[in-house]
Amino acid sequence: MSSVSSPLYDIRKTFEENFSDPPFSLITPPSRSWPPKAQWKQFLGFSLASNIGAAACAVTTGKGIALLARLGFDVLTYKTIRRHATPSHPLPNIVYLAKETVLSEWDLDKPLYTQENPLPAEKIAISNSFGNGCLEPEIIIQDIAFAKNSLSEGQVLIVSVYGEGESLEAIATEFAETALFAQQAGADIIELNLSCPNLLKAGEPIYKDVEVVNKIISRVLSRVGNRSVLLVKIGLVSDTAVLGKILAAIAKAGARGVSAINSISMRVLDQTQQPAFGKRIFSGVSGYPIYALALQFINKISQINKEQKLNLAILGMGGITLPEHFNAFFNAGADVALSATGMMWNPYLASQYHQQMQ
Repeated sequence: MSSVSSPLYDIRKTFEENFSDPPFSLITPPSRSWPPKAQWKQFLGFSLASNIGAAACAVTTGKGIALLARLGFDVLTYKTIRRHATPSHPLPNIVYLAKETVLSEWDLDKPLYTQENPLPAEKIAISNSFGNGCLEPEIIIQDIAFAKNSLSEGQVLIVSVYGEGESLEAIATEFAETALFAQQAGADIIELNLSCPNLLKAGEPIYKDVEVVNKIISRVLSRVGNRSVLLVKIGLVSDTAVLGKILAAIAKAGARGVSAINSISMRVLDQTQQPAFGKRIFSGVSGYPIYALALQFINKISQINKEQKLNLAILGMGGITLPEHFNAFFNAGADVALSATGMMWNPYLASQYHQQMQ
C-alpha cells in the first residue's frame, strides 16, 4: 500500500495557512456501515461506535476533525491548545525522514536525516517542530464548538491542553486555566499534554516528576471539578520503576486515563549535516519509525496498570500507519488506539480498519 491520496497537511505552508485553507479537496469519505449500538464500545462513560481515532496533531482542528469524523475516526483529539495566542515556529515545521525501519532505544541518541520526498504511507516518517502554536482564544472557542458539532452519535471529542511557566506554581495554574477554557468550549474529555517539551530546571520533562504530575492534576481538577474526564499524556520512560511511580501518581491525583506516546525528541539533520530546523536542534520524530517503541511502552503501561490495580484507561498511539496496527495496540493493552502521522498521509486508514473488521 503506497500513499492513497494527497496528505491532509501541506508542509510547504504555515500552520495558520493550513488552518484557514486545509488541503482536503481530494478527500472523499466513503460510505460507512455503522455497527449496531449493541456492539459499541464503552469508554470512560462514553459509548463509542469504535475505539479508534485521531491523536492531537496539526490536522486536528475544527475542519480536520469534521472530516476525520466522516472518515471513520471516532475518538477525535483537538490539537493542543494554550490559554493565550502563541505563534508557531517559522517554517519548516515538518520534514520527511530517510528512515524506513523502526527505532529501538539504542537509536535514540543517534541523528536521523531528512530526505526530499515522503516514504509510502505505510512507512511514513517525519519530524516536526511547531512550538505548540495557538490561535486567538476567540477563534479557538468557535473552532472547538465547530468540531464538537461535527461529530455523530458514537463519537467523542478530546481537547489537548498545555501550560508552561517559570515555576511549578505557574505551570500548574496555566494548565488549570487552559483546561477550564477547553471545558467551557465543549470538550467531552480533557487531555493534559505533559509530554511536549516543557522542562524543569533539572532538564527532565515534567511528566517524569511525580510531584509535578500530582500538582498539575490536582490544580486542574480543583478548577474544572468532576464535570470533565481527565487524561494525562506522557512520553517514553525507559525505567519501569519510574514509570510505575508516574502512573500511580496520575491515578492517585484523580486522572482517569493515560495517553502515550507523543513524538520522540531526536536530533534531525539535513543532507548537509546541519540541523533540519536551524537553531532547533531537537525535534519530534513520528510515523512508522516509532511504532515498535510505542507498542512496547503501551504493553509496559498495561502490565503496571494491572499489577498496581490503578484502573487507568489507556490510549495508545505512535506509529500507527496500517489498519492492523490498531489491533496490535489493543492486544498490547490499549483501550483506545489513535493515529496522527499515519492518518495525515493516509486519511482512509480508519475506513480500511472498519472494512477489515466487518
